[in-house]
Amino acid sequence: MVDFPAPLVPGDCDCTDLDGFMLNVERLMASELVALSSHEVVAAALFLWCRAWKQRPAASLPDDERVLAAYARLPLPRFRKIREEATHGFVKCSDGRLYHRVLAVEALKAYEKKLAFQNKRNGDADRLRKWRAERGASGPEWETTRQAVFRRDGGKCTACSSGSDLHCDHVVPASKGGKAEMHNLTTLCRKCHSRKTALQRHDEMPNEMAGEMHSVAEGQGQGQGQGQGQSKKERAEASASGGTPPLDITAVVFSTGLSWLKRATSKSDATCRGLLGKWRKELGDEALIATLGRAQREGVIDPVAWIEKVVISHKSASAHPKQGGWNL
Repeated sequence: MVDFPAPLVPGDCDCTDLDGFMLNVERLMASELVALSSHEVVAAALFLWCRAWKQRPAASLPDDERVLAAYARLPLPRFRKIREEATHGFVKCSDGRLYHRVLAVEALKAYEKKLAFQNKRNGDADRLRKWRAERGASGPEWETTRQAVFRRDGGKCTACSSGSDLHCDHVVPASKGGKAEMHNLTTLCRKCHSRKTALQRHDEMPNEMAGEMHSVAEGQGQGQGQGQGQSKKERAEASASGGTPPLDITAVVFSTGLSWLKRATSKSDATCRGLLGKWRKELGDEALIATLGRAQREGVIDPVAWIEKVVISHKSASAHPKQGGWNL
């Protein structure tokens, strides 16, 4: 009697809602599979890996030649001839299924991250429910505000213009003190809402922007407007005389701000420079730096539309100073 090993992943290891796994290209290209097998075998093996990722438990396949042949996109007689090569790396376990040794490791990592994300999401949802209960942001009053936000935004997601499965999202999250008020609420579809939440939870804000903003704040403390309007010649003279050159705020905008905007929008360098130049004229360098930093911290999905709204709010506040200043 053959003594099969225990399954390589728990029975509840489920990656069906995860679209992909990390493929070590260098390891694959150096493997015996690629070095010694035909293109047909390599393709069949890749098909089987992908199918195994979407099975329950993850990284496993049923030990049924007909099913495996279908997964490998091959006729059954042909699959039988290449099965040993195509299933290289799979091992039969005590539950009767085939598990891929390498893929099982990736599946366990992905599943653990998924569970951690779900636990954090559930915790955040509990905190949000408590926050809404304490501040009266639930029930009829919240529903009235929610519907007003949807009407204001034309019944469409402000990020992708989808009109289905809409959520009323806090621009500044409730967990960070954001209020359930019109100016802090926007319409997002479920997909965009989930993406924004994931970005916030993974804390993808580059640290360099925060550092530059801190430098600007220090410069303002030492003297309002220090460094603004300084020419390259003046900065060079300050450096040559042994002093510390004033902070070039424009350089901050077109270094950290430009690189982030290109990554976040996938727009060309010229387009992003044009947008930054336009916003500098409308907001000023220091306010623009603060706005860019806030957009990164909050994981804004559509930075261009979001910053344009900030510009409009800034113009409105400037035109009506008695109604309250611009609050970043």
